[in-house]
Amino acid sequence: MLTVSVVIPSLNTAQTLSGTLESLKRNTIQPLEVFVVDGMSSDGTEEVARSFDCQLLPNPAVHTAAAAQIGIDAAKGDLIAFTDSDCLLDDSWLEKILKHFEQDPELDGVGGPVRLDKPLSRVQAYLAKKAVEGIPEKAEIISKKGMRGRFSGANCAYRRQLLLDINGIDLRFKTHASDIDLFWRALDNHARLLFDPEISVEHLGFAQDYNGMIRKSFGYGLGSARLAKAHFPGKRVNLRFHWRAFANTFRELGKPAHSRYPLCVFLDQSAFALGRTSGLMNKKDFC
Repeated sequence: MLTVSVVIPSLNTAQTLSGTLESLKRNTIQPLEVFVVDGMSSDGTEEVARSFDCQLLPNPAVHTAAAAQIGIDAAKGDLIAFTDSDCLLDDSWLEKILKHFEQDPELDGVGGPVRLDKPLSRVQAYLAKKAVEGIPEKAEIISKKGMRGRFSGANCAYRRQLLLDINGIDLRFKTHASDIDLFWRALDNHARLLFDPEISVEHLGFAQDYNGMIRKSFGYGLGSARLAKAHFPGKRVNLRFHWRAFANTFRELGKPAHSRYPLCVFLDQSAFALGRTSGLMNKKDFC
């Protein structure tokens, strides 16, 4: 049987990390090793990790990209699975992942959706609904760059050798979009990647209020700009690409699925558009 290492970035997530590790402990198949890569937390996150007998690795750079790379460097498993320290894993999460790799020796990576079963606010309900929009309804090989069948850092697994072949994580992405950049570079390397909607995790970290959503959406916009610079350099001077994010604000408002959340849509899309614009216009940022 293939072996799997699990990498969990963390930063002041003592309240949720125990749930993540408990759900991993309940999995029908146990990993070879579990790494909690901690960004110098001050809330007891390290104590929680130690109580579950995980391997605790320091992340002085703090950001998510560095945490993922530290985990890759330390891992010894044939596969490396990534999730977040505020996710709850289904009991068969690893079993389903391993099954795909064992059935398809040519497979290089597996990804799945993130969901939220019991949103705590109107904002969370909107973000949870948005998170699963447009994903494949059944298992599908992903061959094109885009956000359909996206491999989120909260729910994906790759062959360790592939990650070594493509030089791991691009640290320039820091907190935003390093997972999508990795996903896209794997496609550039002709990797065989499968998105399976049955391999899902519950993500508790969706923003609960407007301020939290605006901050995250602005960050996602910055990540989008960095992805454009890294993968589509010509887009930097393409006005259609530059202003499309603002046009999306009004397009999304017209979708029936979002008709219940007009203010959420407006604030979310506007913050994303501003983040993308800021990232594209900042010549010192990223590259």
